[in-house]
Parts: sequence; C-alpha cells; structure tokens
Amino acid sequence: MKRSWSLVLTAAAVLAIGQVSLAKDADKAADKAAAKAEKAADKAVAKAEKAMTDWDKKHESRMAELSEARKSGDKAKSGPAAKELGTLKSEREALDNQYDDAIQGLLTDGQRKAYAGNSVYAAMMLRYKKLGVTETQAAEIRTRSTKLGETLVGKDAKAADEARAAMRSSIDAEVLTAEQREMLKPKPKEKAATPAAPK
Repeated sequence: MKRSWSLVLTAAAVLAIGQVSLAKDADKAADKAAAKAEKAADKAVAKAEKAMTDWDKKHESRMAELSEARKSGDKAKSGPAAKELGTLKSEREALDNQYDDAIQGLLTDGQRKAYAGNSVYAAMMLRYKKLGVTETQAAEIRTRSTKLGETLVGKDAKAADEARAAMRSSIDAEVLTAEQREMLKPKPKEKAATPAAPK
C-alpha cells in the first residue's frame, strides 16, 4: 500500500497550531521550536515523497511486466515473475519504512498519534471510495480512526494490523448501509467460455 506522508503535515500542522498558541502565552522559545520542527517535518516529507515517486517511476514498467507474466498461466514464466515481483515489493516496502521511521522520529508523541489516526482514516476512505460515503459516515470513520490512532503508537505491526482489521469490521457492520456492504463483496469471476469441440 502506498503511504501518504502529506498526512504527516496535516497531523503536525493541527498539533503545531495548538503548540504555537500555547507557546505565545508561555514562552517564545517554544514558538520557534514548534516552527522549526514543522519545517523539518516538511523537508523530510518532501524528500520521502520524491524518493518514493522516483522509485515507482524507475520500476513501474518492470513491475507491470512481471504482474502480467505472473497472471499468464505459463508456469515457466509465472513462478520466476512472482518471485521477482515479491522482491521488488519488499524492496519498496523497506524503503518506504525507512523514510517513515525518519519522519516519525521528528514528531512528538501527540503528533505520532494524530499521524496514525490520519493514516488509518486515509486507508479507510480509500477502501470505501466507491461506496458514496456520506458526510455523516465520513465523520464517524474519522472519529473512529482518530481514536484508533491514539492506541497504535508503539504497537507491533501484527497488533496494529489486528486493531485496524477489527475497526474495519465494526465500520462495515455499524456505519455502512446494507447496500454499501453488498458493494464491498468481491464480484464472482466470470468463467471463460469453453470453445466448442470440432465436428
């Protein structure tokens, strides 16, 4: 899944506004520190997004070729293609995680929680984008995502994945309409017509 570090800016900016306003009353040095931290996060995000865009452009055509070869049904091609595709995906994920760790290191604990909540929300809205989610539904998904984000910081990947999956299930059951839930179900694959036997 592609990560959107621009969400960091949203999370950082929201928290920085509060930090800056408090700092004006308390201490001008804190005001400068908050602005400096936000600037550093901006630079890190721009660097990460450029690096990932460059990686995607460099490998885009090869990954498309490998994906087609994997689906071809030709065992001689599909096995090696799947292996190489897996290697490239792992390489991309490692690079993505490297940049994400660097960005996370610039954030305060509160900003990391807000970032986690925004990341969950973005993933949920991507999942539901074709369902015609209403403003009320989006607001409820935002609220649940924010609450979950506060609990995800410091969790290992497996526990975080399980928590996100549980929230997805609860949104599907409690927030979506029956019609929207039906739209989420995978469509059955059509079988190719069997050619008629020669006479």
